[in-house]
Amino acid sequence: MTYKAILTKFHPDTGHGSHYSARDPYDGKKLRIPTPHSVSMSHRHQHVAQMFADREGWKGLLVEGVISEQQHVFVFAPEPDDIAGRALESVYRICTSPDYSAMTATEKVEAVRRFVLPVLDLLGKREA
Repeated sequence: MTYKAILTKFHPDTGHGSHYSARDPYDGKKLRIPTPHSVSMSHRHQHVAQMFADREGWKGLLVEGVISEQQHVFVFAPEPDDIAGRALESVYRICTSPDYSAMTATEKVEAVRRFVLPVLDLLGKREA
């Protein structure tokens, strides 16, 4: 799977109106839009990043990171199936490792739980 990133930036008014830009740091594709005043200030970077992703045909949940007050970065969260698949691969590697056969039953359960419980939390499937 190839992961994509989107950088967004606020550009203050320099006589031509303020605007936001979004770009792909890998291939240089850009999007520039006037400040979207209809969107709350706290959601403008997200809005611009989503517009850019839609234009490029990229799908998924965007996760935001803040570089500075004026610049944010967005990456796509792994799909739940991808998370579960990676967790199962990790559990398989644990269970087939030479160390696993030397563990007690309690240690084996705990080793597997360390991987499975966080995945269940991410998927919202963990029971209290």
